[in-house]
Amino acid sequence: MGNYGKNTQYYYVDPNVANATGTIDRAMSKWVNSNGTGIYTPISYRRTGNKPSSLMDFEKALTSRPNTYAWVTHWNSRTQVIPIGSRHWAWAKVEITPLYFASNETVRMRSMAHEIGHAFGLDHNPDSVRKLMFGKNHPSMPTGPVASELQGINFLYK
Repeated sequence: MGNYGKNTQYYYVDPNVANATGTIDRAMSKWVNSNGTGIYTPISYRRTGNKPSSLMDFEKALTSRPNTYAWVTHWNSRTQVIPIGSRHWAWAKVEITPLYFASNETVRMRSMAHEIGHAFGLDHNPDSVRKLMFGKNHPSMPTGPVASELQGINFLYK
């Protein structure tokens, strides 16, 4: 994940989704810079143009899913793995659908920040639509992580 800025990791944005780069960068910043909560995590990520050095890739979805803006899969080499309850994955792929690009900026930001949370290993939180990791995109969801979600990252990685 990083080491409070001492061990930077990298994410890669495929040229096929380059028009999402600004939103991806802003969504990542909300996780890296505590989103104004005052809670800091070991996350230290920067965008790279060198895909082999990245631990998180943002790509165009090759298939579609109904009412889905994006989704995440986790990998060890070329084998897809299930991350929840395990820290045993090497990299994550965020696949972005056409529905994402047809949405407004608030929905895109919320969706991207939500998927980045999954890429870090967080699951859905069905308790409140006022949390980013709520299971469905909802108008009451924030556009970045709340304090308890950043605490979840600290639980997983400290």
